[in-house]
Amino acid sequence: MQSFVRNTLCAAVFAGGVLVLGAGAASADTGTNTGAGLGIGTRNQTSITSASPTANRDNIASNLGLTLGSNARVASTIQNNTGNTGTGATGTDRGSVASNVNLGANAGVASTIQNNTNGRNIGSIGTDRGAVASNLGLNLGANAGVAGTIQNTATTGTDRGIASASNVSLNLGANASVAGTIENTTDGNSTAGADRGSFATASDLGLNLGANAGVDGTIQNTTDGNSTTGADRGSFATASDLGLNLGANAGVDGTIQNTTDGNSTTGADRGSFATASDLGLNLGANAGVDGTIQNTTDGNSTTGADRGSFATASDLGLNLGADAGAAGAIENTTDGNSTTGADRGSFATASDLGLNLGADAGAAGAIENTTDGNSTTGADRGSFATASNLGLNLGADAGAAGTI
Repeated sequence: MQSFVRNTLCAAVFAGGVLVLGAGAASADTGTNTGAGLGIGTRNQTSITSASPTANRDNIASNLGLTLGSNARVASTIQNNTGNTGTGATGTDRGSVASNVNLGANAGVASTIQNNTNGRNIGSIGTDRGAVASNLGLNLGANAGVAGTIQNTATTGTDRGIASASNVSLNLGANASVAGTIENTTDGNSTAGADRGSFATASDLGLNLGANAGVDGTIQNTTDGNSTTGADRGSFATASDLGLNLGANAGVDGTIQNTTDGNSTTGADRGSFATASDLGLNLGANAGVDGTIQNTTDGNSTTGADRGSFATASDLGLNLGADAGAAGAIENTTDGNSTTGADRGSFATASDLGLNLGADAGAAGAIENTTDGNSTTGADRGSFATASNLGLNLGADAGAAGTI
């Protein structure tokens, strides 16, 4: 009889997940402090199996410190597949939130994080808002939204998003939005297109966005195949440390594309910042930075840009006044031919530039370096050479333009 009772109790514990030992044990203390109007219950439901992925609503992992304002919602799905094949499908509404997140009133963070290491995932995945990686400190204003999807598989498509393993500190004003797509391929062909806000893997981004400020673009890297990409605004390269202070209606736009063994073509509208750059941009109202950076080694390359091309590994400190513009194009080739044409503002590789632009000042020229091929160049204004330490004090409506 004792064995029957013990087996019955154990079966109830492992089957239902709840053992009622008294009137006070019907609910679990989750240690959650909630404000007024929060839609967070006091009971967590957890199902764990050995061969299938786990997808729980309001599944908050350990070591989370969440301070939620009124009407704030956190909802998410976390799924990990390591050694098995997952056939399930998952979709979320709001809130996949990593540790140490502080959410303001009416702020919404929503996403899905999925990792596959040794298995194959047959299911489909779609999210609404907010794919937020670990170690994020988010201070979201009223009606601010962060949206996206993080998925590490062969193919992925997203609406809005922030890349994996990023250390992102976003201070978003009213109606500010960050959105985009990041895609990396190695041995095959890849195409990507995005609307807004592509931030590369392992970036340390500090963005202070004013009202109606937008950051947009696409980053795509390929190694052994061909790649084409087109973007609207805001392409920030891998491992960049960017500090952007954008005023009202300020825009940063462009496209960065790197290829090694194949051919590559690219065209952009505004704002191309190269890999591993440490950029400190203080943009006034209606200020624009635009351009295109393209590097090839063994093939041919052509490029054309409108404004603002800043070279790889540059440390740029730009203080742009109202209606100030920096524009240009940088292109380096080693074994092939290269042609380039630009309008304004070409700053060379590894330069430490400190630009203070005032009224009607202009600097103009052209620098082009090739090794084994032919080269042609034509420029309008403002060509600054490689590894230069330039200190320019330019007046308002100033333009720097050229080609390197």
